[in-house]
Amino acid sequence: AGENELSSGFSISTIITSFENTMNGIFDTYHQDMSVIFLGPKIEPWLETDIEARNGYFQLSRRLNQASKVSVEERNDGQAIIFIDCLKMFCGETASFSVVSVRHSAKADARYFNDDGLHLNDEGYKILKDEVETRIERLLFGEDFENL
Repeated sequence: AGENELSSGFSISTIITSFENTMNGIFDTYHQDMSVIFLGPKIEPWLETDIEARNGYFQLSRRLNQASKVSVEERNDGQAIIFIDCLKMFCGETASFSVVSVRHSAKADARYFNDDGLHLNDEGYKILKDEVETRIERLLFGEDFENL
């Protein structure tokens, strides 16, 4: 979410405003209790050498996560945004490393991406599918939104 806009030069503030407007539009259109599952940005192989872009992705992920929580707190009417932090989901063994450190940084694991270094392959989509299914199950079984 927001990767294309960030790469196209949009500011993080602009992306967050667009996110908030989109979520408000969805919730204003559908007045019943509902949840939206929102996928955050992911580290991609092409970011390995671009520390500035990596830092932008890290900031965007953090701000989208915060905006998701604020939106839920403001609504407090049975509507929720479940933010899935995908930032290091496809980093394999380096997922525990820092995102923005020049040395020892989390790196996208190429086995989860197509040859273009941008789009997920079948193995990457399986990881994403499994995570989304887990969140849906937890939501359906009544787990508190804060813990999803």
